Amino acid sequence: MKSVKDLFKSRKKIVLIGALIVLVILVCVWLKEDGKIEKDVLLKILPEKVDLHVKDVHYTEVGDPDSTWEINADSAKYIREDNLVFFNNIRIKLIMSDGRTFVMTGDEGCLCTDTKDIEVNGNVEVISDKGDRFITDHLNYCSSDKRIYTDGYVTMKNQQMEISGVGMTLLMKTEKVSLLSTVTAIIK
Repeated sequence: MKSVKDLFKSRKKIVLIGALIVLVILVCVWLKEDGKIEKDVLLKILPEKVDLHVKDVHYTEVGDPDSTWEINADSAKYIREDNLVFFNNIRIKLIMSDGRTFVMTGDEGCLCTDTKDIEVNGNVEVISDKGDRFITDHLNYCSSDKRIYTDGYVTMKNQQMEISGVGMTLLMKTEKVSLLSTVTAIIK
């Protein structure tokens, strides 16, 4: 038969094990609830209309047989109701069906998801694979007619010349560039 001392030790072990189990359960519940609170706080930070907010974005559009374009950005916010995606630090690579490429960069961008039109603002630069470089504050890309245009001040540079003016249209299919007014040129 067990002595009182042995029974006391057994009960002590059982109580200690029970206390440890309760402690583990409490810690698990606390960690689970702590995670829920952080998720709720994160969701409250997003504006009401934003359906999705992602970082380090890479998006490829392949639906057009004449061109493929890739968008990379630090972040993007998608608003389904308005068919808009807003990008920060955007880089767009447009690859034409004949292999020509154009790379467009800017501080911010906006893609209309139904028309595939794009607006880029802030430190905008377009570089062609031939080395032509366009610099402006803002520009637009019209997907239906493959046209890049701006009403702002623009500078075009390449190895042979530097041309500046106000307003520009670049037709991607023909690579025809038109500067609309106040044009100055330096031929090298």
